[in-house]
Amino acid sequence: MIMKHNMLDGRNSAYDKAAKQILSQKKLLAWILKHTVKEFESFSIKEIAESCIEHPLVATEHVNADDIGIDTGNKIRGSRNESDSVSEGTITFDILFHAIVPNTKERIALIINVEAQKNIDTPYPLIKRALYYVSRMISFQKETEFTGSDYGNIKKVYSIWLCMDSPTKQNSITGYQIMPYEIYHMQPEDERNYDLLSIIMVYLGAEKSQNRLIELLRLLFIDEASAAEKIQHLQQDYNIEFSNTQRKELNTMCNLSEGIFERGIEKGRIENVIDLIKMGLLTFDAIKKSGKYTPEELSIINARL
Repeated sequence: MIMKHNMLDGRNSAYDKAAKQILSQKKLLAWILKHTVKEFESFSIKEIAESCIEHPLVATEHVNADDIGIDTGNKIRGSRNESDSVSEGTITFDILFHAIVPNTKERIALIINVEAQKNIDTPYPLIKRALYYVSRMISFQKETEFTGSDYGNIKKVYSIWLCMDSPTKQNSITGYQIMPYEIYHMQPEDERNYDLLSIIMVYLGAEKSQNRLIELLRLLFIDEASAAEKIQHLQQDYNIEFSNTQRKELNTMCNLSEGIFERGIEKGRIENVIDLIKMGLLTFDAIKKSGKYTPEELSIINARL
């Protein structure tokens, strides 16, 4: 996670930890897979949750780039040596797991990256970071998924990013993958041999959506309802049950909600401006011309004067 305000790191860290724990629930992961990963779109949520998802691992600290394998003890394992890992550096996978595609028994690796912090302050496009992640997921399969030059056993990988603040304020789900294109005649090739990495960018906007996954994520991360209300909706509308521990995590997440926190900041900022105008130290026209306030904020300020 990239935090914009250092003084908020503690709050953001607790929020992120709770969000990852909630999202690692298999039923929630099943909803994400069904609505973003083409291999699972024709299967039921129940089938995906109960038969396809292998031991989700939540990363609470840096995960060594080579240690991609997951065992049943919720520990990461790897077979490449430590010096290689040190030279390649470390990256953090928020939620990492394998999934078995029904019928074909194909095993694919998935990473869910949860960018719950709004106004993510990154000096690079997130899509480039996602490309780096899937590239590493491919490269460190050597000696874990295949040995020597047996490249035919490379497993497909996905990196799915859940971004809580759409830059366009519009809900969207966009996929990126390798596709062939013709330069001079097209050589036929089995899609399974090149369709090995995909990136899914999910952005939550300001408005409600007809998309079921978008609405599920909006309920979890944006809706101002209490944890109890969210749990009730998740049970009724999505058939998702929460353990006592997960209920506590959701309550923590709701208490640390970015939206609630930011609205408190905005309210305080507006109150300060109103006080300054009433004291004669600022004018409404000056505030309007500054370009620092939205039309909605200006309307609130004007109404209070």
